[in-house]
Amino acid sequence: MAPDDGNGDSPVDEEPLQAGEIRLANQTNYDMESAYLHVDEDGERIVRAVVVPGTEAIISDGELSAGTQVEFDLVLQIPTSEGLRVRRKAKIVVDGDIIVTAVLVDELDPFSLAVSTGL
Repeated sequence: MAPDDGNGDSPVDEEPLQAGEIRLANQTNYDMESAYLHVDEDGERIVRAVVVPGTEAIISDGELSAGTQVEFDLVLQIPTSEGLRVRRKAKIVVDGDIIVTAVLVDELDPFSLAVSTGL
């Protein structure tokens, strides 16, 4: 039983964090590359993935430990003839499977790239 918080109410028991995979849902018209620094008992390495438009794919190196903090570098792969590549960061604390969604707020403007996270 949780200890009393002094107000006569016991605090709500929090559920423990869970391990999970990170997926990228690319809802843009361009390929999107993701990269992050993966650290485990074997050492450190950069993990990269490319997700084609209109698809969803795992961008983590399998299941990550619960509570792991990860920063994904997401790059919209715009052809050089159309302009510069657009970058965004997604900072995540692993708590179960997480989906990172990339969408262009204005389909004609790559700089309108918005990134959100959810379950």
